[in-house]
Amino acid sequence: MYKKEEIIKYYEDCEIDYKMLWRLDKCYAMHFGYFEKGDFSLSKAILRMNDQILKYIDRDKEWLILDAGCGLGGTSIYLAERSKAKFEGVTIIDSQIDTGNKIIKSLGLEDRIRITNQDFTMTNFANDTFDAVFGIESVCHANKEKFLNEAYRVLKPGGILILLDGFNTKEKEDYTEKENSTLFKMNNGWKVDSLETSNYFINTCNKIGFKDIKFTSLTEKVRKASIILYIASFPAVIVDRVGRLFKIRTAYNSGNVKTARNQHIAMKKDLWEYGEFVAEK
Repeated sequence: MYKKEEIIKYYEDCEIDYKMLWRLDKCYAMHFGYFEKGDFSLSKAILRMNDQILKYIDRDKEWLILDAGCGLGGTSIYLAERSKAKFEGVTIIDSQIDTGNKIIKSLGLEDRIRITNQDFTMTNFANDTFDAVFGIESVCHANKEKFLNEAYRVLKPGGILILLDGFNTKEKEDYTEKENSTLFKMNNGWKVDSLETSNYFINTCNKIGFKDIKFTSLTEKVRKASIILYIASFPAVIVDRVGRLFKIRTAYNSGNVKTARNQHIAMKKDLWEYGEFVAEK
């Protein structure tokens, strides 16, 4: 498992990469885009991924929702503008907290969204606090079982857990040495120790006590975003090398560029998939 400090350093150093390609200053998001047929706008696709959370929210009720690994709070902002819900966002990146809370205040949402520095596998929230807990491409960094136990603890009875993330397509022991090498090249740049299968999440959630557990593959919806990352990685190599020469880019930036290429190679080989995981307490 990567150290907390390594994950923090990755997000601090690579924020500039997300600003350049992922329109971080516009979308406030670092996740894959959800493309419908005929879509060409990456920015719109990134925002549309938020709709995969929105569809589970009762927009007319003042739900309290935990955004686990919230980044700048982009998804919470999107959801708050389209519902009556209130949000607690948690991240371990101080710069994200500062920037996110400034954005939230500028939009007049500070009474409905708050971002604090907390590890989402062991928060200070009371039992049975939230109507929903969601994470978009954040739980991949964590101890999955610890997170699922924490999500269960802080959810109200009947509360819903929603995860949008990458999942292994096979059990770890079933990958060949070459396949594991490809997955490592993908995961290492993002400072992800390893993904797990949807079956792992289903079995672990059953053991914890969740019910109505569902998994839906969204790989085809994010494939175009995967291709965009892959294509962008080629000119990014030149930018990265020049930046490293002038010491304005780090090994974390270089790893991010390599992962942008390797994630698509691994997807084409069906070594991982993107999915929507939902469970109820």
